[in-house]
Amino acid sequence: MVIRDNILMDVSSGEDAKSIFASLHDRADSPKDWMNIIIKCLDLIEPNKVTEQIEEIQKSYSDFASTYPSYYGYKQSILSRIAKVYIRLNKIEKAQEYVNEYLYNAIAKISNRESKLEYNYFSFRCFSEYSLHDIAKETISLTHPREFNDPLDTYLSLWLNKSIESSTDLYNTEFFTLLKKSAEHIKLRCFIGSKQVDISNMPILMWSHYADSHKGFCVQYKFQKEFFEKYFTPSYSLLLLKDIIYKDSISIPDSLNIEEALFTKSTDWKYENETRLVQYNTKEHELFPTICCKDCIKAIYLGVRVTEENRRKVERSIGDKNIQLYQMQIDENNLTKLKSVRIG
Repeated sequence: MVIRDNILMDVSSGEDAKSIFASLHDRADSPKDWMNIIIKCLDLIEPNKVTEQIEEIQKSYSDFASTYPSYYGYKQSILSRIAKVYIRLNKIEKAQEYVNEYLYNAIAKISNRESKLEYNYFSFRCFSEYSLHDIAKETISLTHPREFNDPLDTYLSLWLNKSIESSTDLYNTEFFTLLKKSAEHIKLRCFIGSKQVDISNMPILMWSHYADSHKGFCVQYKFQKEFFEKYFTPSYSLLLLKDIIYKDSISIPDSLNIEEALFTKSTDWKYENETRLVQYNTKEHELFPTICCKDCIKAIYLGVRVTEENRRKVERSIGDKNIQLYQMQIDENNLTKLKSVRIG
């Protein structure tokens, strides 16, 4: 476009960066145009003016981000290039900030478009100090994917390791290394989502695999829109919920799709019908952070083999909260099924 070409001519001819970017908001006539101009200006940065020009480009990016907050892919394209400029300057801490924001936008692009807030979400737990604390304090504990029982879940770290090892460009290698550090801020929790409230329809294998062979319990949640909004801060913090996609074959791609990396599993796990809660918060550094879910816990179901001692522990954790308590029993009318009986 003429406007874009004029601006790039100004940049190429050495016009003062500050004067160019001061009017960029008015001179670029589309978000894509604006993005391309910023990227081109980054490519044309002069070595002897890099500090001055990068500062002006940062300001222009901030203006772009505030004008088009949901253009996550465009922001990613700009952020990756700004980060690499700082890598060239050996300002790694500053580069890390932009890589963090790059990953934020990659995850934000997924959004909560598939969150089914009318669903109930079930989480199977073993008895531990942490699981009882989650009931008592009405919190949800999260963890990094490396703590999962399946080393192939997720393939984000596998892709990052492959990218670091195969990169022949020093700046790209450093970028992927910083991206791997950013991924440390991704924390997850797994649920089964269902329109039905009756836990008897949940896969019975979940009790064996995740609830200590029926000696644990299952927590039923109901989330509201406000729950996700509370953990949303533009550029560094978000919370989203999305169903897992199951595939017969999964390979590590040359270019990363964050959505596929976080929400794809082998069909071997399809029986779980999993929905995944993902938090990304660059201010959070704990390995097992917790988030408040006050009034989201609706019921707790004790496994068939729960001990009397553990039942009392759950009752104490519930206290006077408005949380229903059930005990699972074998259904005498169908010995392949369980049924729930209200006990509190």
